[in-house]
Amino acid sequence: MLNAEETSRHKPEPDPYLLAMKRLGVSVNRTVVFEDFDVGASVAMAADIPIIAYRHAFNERHVFENVVA
Repeated sequence: MLNAEETSRHKPEPDPYLLAMKRLGVSVNRTVVFEDFDVGASVAMAADIPIIAYRHAFNERHVFENVVA
C-alpha cells in the first residue's frame, strides 16, 4: 500500500501506479486497473495501463468515455 508521501506527484499524474508496479515487480503489459473513478481511470491511462471501469450508485455522473482509448 502506498501513502501520499511516497510520491512527489499525485493524481492526475501516474506516479503512484508506476511506483506500485515497480514494487510489485510487474510491467504494464501484465497489469490491469479496475477503476470506479474517472480521475483514477485517467491516471491509469496516462501510465498506459489497461483499464476496466465500472459503474455503481456513487459514480453515475462520472464520464468514463473520455478516458477510454
